[in-house]
This record gives sequence, structure tokens and C-alpha cells, in this order.
Amino acid sequence: MNDLESHENKFNTLLMKFMIYPKIEISEDEKSISIIDLQNMKFKEILLNECIITISQDKNIVSTTIPGRAGTVKEYISDGDYQITLDIGLSAFNFNEKSNSFEYPISNVEEFLEMLRLSVPITLQSDFLNAFEIDTAIVKSYNLQQETHSNRQSIVVNMISDSNMLIKIKFNES
Repeated sequence: MNDLESHENKFNTLLMKFMIYPKIEISEDEKSISIIDLQNMKFKEILLNECIITISQDKNIVSTTIPGRAGTVKEYISDGDYQITLDIGLSAFNFNEKSNSFEYPISNVEEFLEMLRLSVPITLQSDFLNAFEIDTAIVKSYNLQQETHSNRQSIVVNMISDSNMLIKIKFNES
């Protein structure tokens, strides 16, 4: 059972997970990598109960002009990355206690902004995103506008889909 299955209305719910990486140092001669502060590496999760997801995708196509011919010759190269837009509403509603507060959700907003400011891939878990086989994305930009409601903050997050890749570093021994 995944983390979303226990939620009542999981279609417009999004679980975001991200890892706070330890510091990594590469030696001046580039022959060694040191991981610093490994014990402070941790994962965080944020469950968004009010989230509308928009997906778009461009195809990578090369258009070539041929002299004497009207139009261009199109060559399909590949599918582009998915562009993901999240329209999120953070409120002071407590889903565990099914209670609402009229206070501005400052702690929820601060925690969410902390995640958005990190330069790491974010794991996404959503029934809607599963249809596109998207499980990881990078934050490209985000936008908050002050609202007149006392207990809600809307946030728009623009992301690009990402896929995990293993990179092996080989040092030349000279």
C-alpha cells in the first residue's frame, strides 16, 4: 500500500518527498570525493490535500527548409520533458482532526518554501501523475500572491519531469 491509499480523496492529493543531501567536497586534484555530515542526511514529505496538476509536453522536432519546396521537412527526434504546473492551496485545515483554523498557515507555507528552495529532484506520488509515469521532477519556478483569506495561501509551482540517471565517475590514475 502506498502513502496515498489511506487518504479519502486521493485524486487531487499529491505527496512530495525530497532528500536533504549531505555536503559533498571534491579534492583539488579531483581524485577523491568526501561526503561531509552524512548523519544529517534526511528525507522530508509534504502531503498536499488541495492540488490541481496540469501536464503538457512538447515534442522535439527538427524542421529543415529545402530550397524550391514550399514548407519544411519535419523530423521527429524525441518526446520532450513534461511541463508540470501545480496549483496548490495551503490552509490551516487539520485533516487528522477534521478541524479548521482562521489563522494564516505560516508554518505550512514556510515548510513548503523550504522544499521549493532546495536544488534537488523531488519525488512525486499522485494517481494523476502515475498515468504519465512521472515520479520525479525539478522545480523550475514558483509564485505566491498575497490573498485576502486569513487561513489560505495559494501557490503555483512550475516543474520539469526528471528521470533518475546513474552517473559513474572514473578518475584517471596517472
